[in-house]
Amino acid sequence: MRKHVLLYGVLCGLLIAGLTLIEYRWLVVEYSVEIYGGLVAAVFAGVGIWLGLTLTRRPETVVVREVVVGRSRLRREGARWPRLTHQ
Repeated sequence: MRKHVLLYGVLCGLLIAGLTLIEYRWLVVEYSVEIYGGLVAAVFAGVGIWLGLTLTRRPETVVVREVVVGRSRLRREGARWPRLTHQ
C-alpha cells in the first residue's frame, strides 16, 4: 500500500510540473510581444536614468590651499610649556 501511495504522489508531482511547464510556455508564446516590450522599456529606462545622472552631475572641484603656519612664541624664545599642577 505504501508503494502505491508513493508512486501516485510522484506521478502527480510530475504531472503538475509538466502542466506548469506547458502553461509557462503558452504564457510566453501568448504574451511574447508584451514581454519583449517590457524588457525593451526597462532597458531604455535604465539607460535614460544612467545617462541623465551622468550628464547632470556637477564636476568635482578640488580646492588646494596653502596654509602658512608660523612658529609659536614659546618655541621661538626657547621657553618651555607651563606645567599644570592639580591642587
